[in-house]
Amino acid sequence: MPGRTGIFWRHALDVLKRQGPGALARQVLGKLRRLAGRYSPGEYDFGYDRWRALHGAETGPGEVAGEPLVSILLPVYDTDETLLRDAVESIRAQTWGHWELCIVDDASPSSRIRPLLTELQASDPRIRVRHLPDNVGIGAASAAALEMAGGEWIALLDHDDRLAPQALREMLLTASAHPDADLLYSDEDKLAGAKYHSPFFKPDWSPELLDCQNYLGHLLLIRRSLVDAAGGFRPGFDGAQDYDLVLRATRLAREVRHVPRVLYHWRQLPGSTALLFGEKDYAWEAGRRALEGCLKDACPGARAEKGVLPGTYRPVYPVSGEPLVSVILPFRDKPELLDRCLTALFANGGWENLEVVGVNNQSANPATRERMDLWRNRDARIRFVDHDEPFNFAAVCNHGAAEARGDYLLFLNNDVEIQAKGSVEALLRYAARPEIGAVGGRLGYPDGTIQHAGIVVGIGGSAGHPFKGFPADVPGYFCRLQVASNVSAVTAAMLMVARDKFNDAGGFDADRFAIALNDVDFCLTLGNAGYRNVVIPWATGVHFESATRGSDLDAENRQRLAAETTRFREKWATFLEAGDPFYHPALTLESEDYRIAQSDAGV
Repeated sequence: MPGRTGIFWRHALDVLKRQGPGALARQVLGKLRRLAGRYSPGEYDFGYDRWRALHGAETGPGEVAGEPLVSILLPVYDTDETLLRDAVESIRAQTWGHWELCIVDDASPSSRIRPLLTELQASDPRIRVRHLPDNVGIGAASAAALEMAGGEWIALLDHDDRLAPQALREMLLTASAHPDADLLYSDEDKLAGAKYHSPFFKPDWSPELLDCQNYLGHLLLIRRSLVDAAGGFRPGFDGAQDYDLVLRATRLAREVRHVPRVLYHWRQLPGSTALLFGEKDYAWEAGRRALEGCLKDACPGARAEKGVLPGTYRPVYPVSGEPLVSVILPFRDKPELLDRCLTALFANGGWENLEVVGVNNQSANPATRERMDLWRNRDARIRFVDHDEPFNFAAVCNHGAAEARGDYLLFLNNDVEIQAKGSVEALLRYAARPEIGAVGGRLGYPDGTIQHAGIVVGIGGSAGHPFKGFPADVPGYFCRLQVASNVSAVTAAMLMVARDKFNDAGGFDADRFAIALNDVDFCLTLGNAGYRNVVIPWATGVHFESATRGSDLDAENRQRLAAETTRFREKWATFLEAGDPFYHPALTLESEDYRIAQSDAGV
């Protein structure tokens, strides 16, 4: 495993190549700051205390429409008296006062609970209590609390957690601003003793991420009408009862909205899912069953598997028939790369019905022609076409797509060696879904660290690759490296898209983005057309980056890159100003490690 310092400097060289000396200076400064604060990849708390001091009590502008009642459901079972009092006090301290607290005691055996709840009920007329005669589990207790609720909105609170004082008001402000929003969720952090840590700055609505983990978490605010339409809490899903509900509710919601503020404090206690999901394996399995049921309802033949990390899942979508996948493989000489790429594709792709369209861009080495003949004779699925024009990556890819016969196009760089078995099939299972645009895999450097796991638009002023240089086996930011998630863009080094969607988007823009940012531009165009782009961790490869095209440090290439970056910023100025919806505004745009923005954190 390479040292972190070596990883950084290799990354810094990449920044210099792609973004210029100004961006490199920011990287070096960030490195020095992080060293001073003992920050390292995966330590996402760096600067959070300062961030909370600056932003923790912020409230949004505007007024709440009407006087909506929020019913807060609070199932209780033998909870610690101090923690329960603290949870209730956090509700009573709300800046929005039109709420009711529906507490259900699930037949707690402790003699302390009944008098405590009686006392709490007497302290505030908005607090209602129900005692169940028998222990029925958290799912049924939540259903009993829902029966007590009379509010327009339903909120969920665990008996040992805490709400920020402005939580309900902030959620209702967003609901007022977006009348079609039926379900809202906020950011959250964890609370250990008096220490707030591990802030989860969430992406905006990300359906593919939800199908891999319950990233919505807390605070949830759901219209009562939507809860009823979804069927409420169902028996048999204890430990994942909230996930089961939101999976069904989000599929019926008119709109799901993210409230980008830390409004919920999830208390970290021994045995809690906030500390270790693995201690509740039954909840993991319940979540898998809930997900599989929803997948099958929408897509017969789909299934859900447990993910590599506790509490995560892998949806497996069916593919209708045996569609032809056309692999578009641009190259110029480097026959050894062609050999390695094709060998790995056929060994690990996992999809037999494919064709390879090798696009030869002015190869001059006689050995390249010999190797092309060898591969043509070896496998009838391989054919080569010439593109006898000066190097223009977008034009080369477009030429290959025009020559392809498949229903799906897989753009694959010749310096990519597919690693994971079934990678092509894994990409296809997502690309075949009608709502999905571009699907990308996860690419690594030869040393085993991450090169690409999706693209964040705005990093470095144009676009960047989060987690670059991270070890491939780490979870990433809240498991992001080990689950599928929606992203604004993926790299064309490994990108699959349905042919009709590629054509409708106009292919890659070869006029404005000949070499760089054409893939980002293409993916944003798909997003504007209403498709969702996805990156998945189950299609992987080693990327020997730019082994064919040469160095971006050349003066001519630097000038070309600067011009294309300027055109990208002009074309997508509105998007850049709004910010990437799958990357939180509290996170930095100066580096690719998911840390809190230093300008906000004051460090």
